[in-house]
Amino acid sequence: MMADLREAIARVTAGLAGIDAEVVGPFPTDWRQISDWQQRRRESVEQLAELLRAEYAARITDRCTCAVTMAGVRSTCTGGLAGALNNWCRAAERKLEGGA
Repeated sequence: MMADLREAIARVTAGLAGIDAEVVGPFPTDWRQISDWQQRRRESVEQLAELLRAEYAARITDRCTCAVTMAGVRSTCTGGLAGALNNWCRAAERKLEGGA
């Protein structure tokens, strides 16, 4: 189970880093591009969520409070799905360290 948890942490971390680095790029300095940037990022994070559902049977909700439950770890965030995935990684790391 711990190997699965390590693999899932690596997958989420790499997925989020790839979205920011390759898919959407840096935050735009021109205010007219912000809406498009946010939409691209949101769509990319949703694609990552679908992949996690398929590969790890993750339960993910994206409502007022986003929640991620995967590999026995649950996390939430009111700031969006990317935040919930980041929070999930931190919680999963704590579980590996024996702190949660």
